[in-house]
Amino acid sequence: MQVTSKDITQNPVAFYLIIISFIIPPCFYQMAPSSILNVLSLWDKYIGVPVFLLCVLAIVGARKDFEVGDVILYYGYKIAATVIVTLAISGTITGGGSFRHLRQLAAICFIAIALKRNYKLTVSRLTYILSALVILNFLTILAFPHGMYNDGNWENYLLGYDNGHAVVLMPALLLSFEYAYLTRKYSLTVITWISVFASAAICKSGVTVAGLALLVFLLLLIHFPGVRKFLFNWKTVLIGITLVFVLIVILRMQENYSGLIMSVFHKDSTLTERTVLWDRAFAYIKDNPILGTGDNDRNNIKMFHIRSQNLAYAHNEVLDVLVRSGVIGLLLYLNCIIHTFATIKGRKDNHIKTWLAFMAAYWVMMLFESYSNYSFYYLYFVMMMLPRSEPVMDYKRKFVFRRRKLLARKRKLLCTNRSFKC
Repeated sequence: MQVTSKDITQNPVAFYLIIISFIIPPCFYQMAPSSILNVLSLWDKYIGVPVFLLCVLAIVGARKDFEVGDVILYYGYKIAATVIVTLAISGTITGGGSFRHLRQLAAICFIAIALKRNYKLTVSRLTYILSALVILNFLTILAFPHGMYNDGNWENYLLGYDNGHAVVLMPALLLSFEYAYLTRKYSLTVITWISVFASAAICKSGVTVAGLALLVFLLLLIHFPGVRKFLFNWKTVLIGITLVFVLIVILRMQENYSGLIMSVFHKDSTLTERTVLWDRAFAYIKDNPILGTGDNDRNNIKMFHIRSQNLAYAHNEVLDVLVRSGVIGLLLYLNCIIHTFATIKGRKDNHIKTWLAFMAAYWVMMLFESYSNYSFYYLYFVMMMLPRSEPVMDYKRKFVFRRRKLLARKRKLLCTNRSFKC
């Protein structure tokens, strides 16, 4: 009996079993007994890698259907560069944390295949899972005001440290919105959105709260026809993100408005010493511009030492990619975004503008926070997979149907004229 990728991705037992193995909350690794941790480790080794290989074979066998080659190339480079840099540092050939990247790539490939096979079903299933995580995380925040556990510096909940909750909150918001759009069922979406905004309000993570506020503003803004049609598109989003990066991260223009920032956001002009981390990142980039330092936390854990804390990340997505993967890695990373923009090029419907609003808010958040160190980071690439996998023909059919309807109405009016032969 031949088993195809469609059988695996559409079978509910196989789908949930595989996906749940990729979304184990961080608290499990801190609070679970050693016996369960050993089982999870064995599952990763003997299930995670075979799933990835099966996904790659399915994609190679149907190259025209699955547009994830750019993501595979980016992650493949990260893995290769990490192994090379680790070899140069330690003199031994080890994974150096590469298995974590392989595991995330397996999740992205599997979900990409599932979305292409049955978009609506996969979106619904992912929404069920992420909504459950968001709701449970909200309940843990209520039940444990000081955190479920403390790893030495911060309080952690079901989804880990509150600054990192966004790696699940933003995909959950987008997928639940897509779920409501596809199914016309709104109760789960409303509960998910309430849980997300309530969690952010209680935890008071500055970046998350600002990102959600920006998202709401953009979602309201695109309902103005002039803005939606002329001012809000992938080009303006790209220009806006670039300006924020240049003006704040490079030129530090916020220092000219330190008083205003302190009065409104209760932050100093260093943005909670993020500028210190950025300066160190620029220094590391200058020393390792091509390959970077390798995407290995063990090698990088003391790179951003600040206030007795050993940090491995610069709290900026662009700088993190440059530090760890070099210029080559950044070009491959940007290629993933450009490929996604090429997919939506020419689409002016309100639905794709909504997706772009979610991504724009998330990209702004990424300029002030590091998310690639979290296990749920791959959901960011799943968000980029949505417009690539969405059955765009539905929009064309709607346009054709609307056009035929108008022509039929015009013909009916013409038939009332006796000189016109129907």
